[in-house]
Amino acid sequence: MQLSSPPNHYTQRWFSTFLGRVDSSIVANEMSFLESVIPRATFRLVLDVCCGVGRHALPLSTAGYSVVAIDLSESALAVLGRAERDGNGPLVVRGDMRLLPIRSASVDAIINMWQSFGQFDSVTNRLVLAEWARALRPRGRLVIDLYNRAFHEQASGVRNIVRDEIDISEARTVESGRMSVTLTYRARTIHDDESKSDRFEWQLYSPEELAAEAASAGLELERVCTGFDDRHPPTTESPRMQAVFVRAD
Repeated sequence: MQLSSPPNHYTQRWFSTFLGRVDSSIVANEMSFLESVIPRATFRLVLDVCCGVGRHALPLSTAGYSVVAIDLSESALAVLGRAERDGNGPLVVRGDMRLLPIRSASVDAIINMWQSFGQFDSVTNRLVLAEWARALRPRGRLVIDLYNRAFHEQASGVRNIVRDEIDISEARTVESGRMSVTLTYRARTIHDDESKSDRFEWQLYSPEELAAEAASAGLELERVCTGFDDRHPPTTESPRMQAVFVRAD
């Protein structure tokens, strides 16, 4: 099956700017959540879809999970491959989230982190959920970390960010539940003063909308929270939310 290119292409500039250095406490909090909702004793084989440079795939492997790490970006997978040197890390596979190179009902859990879900149109997003459900074993779990519609519908506009000596202008617009983001980068050094930009799109979902879409794929919403903390449900103050689904028997 021939698939068109995803609308969101994550450049090397994006990876180096936003994932080149992530505070260890953030990763530790995300890992604590993952280990609580997909405990290794029950969900040992984990598929990390859109794994990027291995922010979660590597520590999950270290924690004793068997991890298959899938991404479409060759450059991100190259970074992950260089980081994994002892031979006990994740199995790295280049693949598309819409057509996983995985047998049906063969994995215990799937994780999809850092707002990778929702970039396609509504129909294709629904097909993505169905594809993930296909790969999960019965009662397997799917964990999605994604944007929260209630927050971003009221947060359009422009803001300026500074990361690692790079000035970033971020422009966000939301129309009919679809968010467009343009990032413009300008380094502060004389060696790299050229402005460069990335543009991304996502379909936004409320917890209720996401649950309805997932239900059509045979996935039951088990819990939804924000901040990787079960004690805190998403609100209009929550940019992101985490949803945990269970594949029906």
